[in-house]
Amino acid sequence: MLEIIGHQKIVNFLKKSISGNNLAHTYLFYGPSHIGKTKVAEFFATSLICQNPKSGNPCGECQNCLQIQKRIHPDVYWVVNQENKSQISIEQIRQLKENLSLEPFCAPYKVAIIEEADNLTIQAANSFLKLLEESASKTVIILIAKSFRNIPLTIRSRSQIIRFSFPKKTEIISSLTKDFKLSDKEAENIFNLSLGRPGSAMELVSDPQKIKEYQKFQAVILNELAKNNFLSRFEIADLLSDSSSLSNLLKVIRDLILFKLGIPTSSDLTPVLTKVSKIYSMERLVKFTSEILKTQMMLRQNVSFKIAIENLLINL
Repeated sequence: MLEIIGHQKIVNFLKKSISGNNLAHTYLFYGPSHIGKTKVAEFFATSLICQNPKSGNPCGECQNCLQIQKRIHPDVYWVVNQENKSQISIEQIRQLKENLSLEPFCAPYKVAIIEEADNLTIQAANSFLKLLEESASKTVIILIAKSFRNIPLTIRSRSQIIRFSFPKKTEIISSLTKDFKLSDKEAENIFNLSLGRPGSAMELVSDPQKIKEYQKFQAVILNELAKNNFLSRFEIADLLSDSSSLSNLLKVIRDLILFKLGIPTSSDLTPVLTKVSKIYSMERLVKFTSEILKTQMMLRQNVSFKIAIENLLINL
């Protein structure tokens, strides 16, 4: 198991809760995506049912630990968005309720981890509320969400709320150099490209092709921005095909802002950065960033991607 990057106060709190037998029935982990919430949830679940814990940490080697890592443990249930579905359905919650009503198969607890819990349908949220009222005492439920406000108040009020924030830059850089044998410069570049998100950094390290794809995307976007005309907006829109490409656009604007401030960036496209930075004022770039963030929020609220991008173009 790779170590958790940052979040040590949260980890220590969860470990003390286990050792002191002071567990809540339901936990709500919320914060930005790709910063380690799911990793901590996995650590927590593993700590609860590890057969050979060491100093409060799961051993990572027993059958329970290995099965959780593979997401096949019979007493640990993962609920995620089904393929081609934007929300978690009431049928999924009903199935979870049925599973949790049974006695643990081979562990002291039954654990449920619901990813993207802010994407529950209204019917699923109502069904989940009933599940909370009826679950057995040896059950621990972990909700993972990006947005606190998108979780119904009736669920929030019954949960131990734990807020996740971005780990420190030094923690991420240290992990990249130690665990993946990267040089300081390589780790710095990965950190910048990941926007300080450990999960995204791990993806980039494991798939270098994604770095090349971003660099290609960045070059095209900067060339369109350099044109600075109405038509270039639509050219940029054509390049935005999903939420990932929208995140990449945010990285490009971030690099422009850093370049204007004289701060090193992840880009080696100095000539075009110089040209574009002269065209766009800091106020305009900050406005651009704000509109992208608003668009991402719209997408989290299940607004159609086409409508969200059209709204972005209008506001620019």
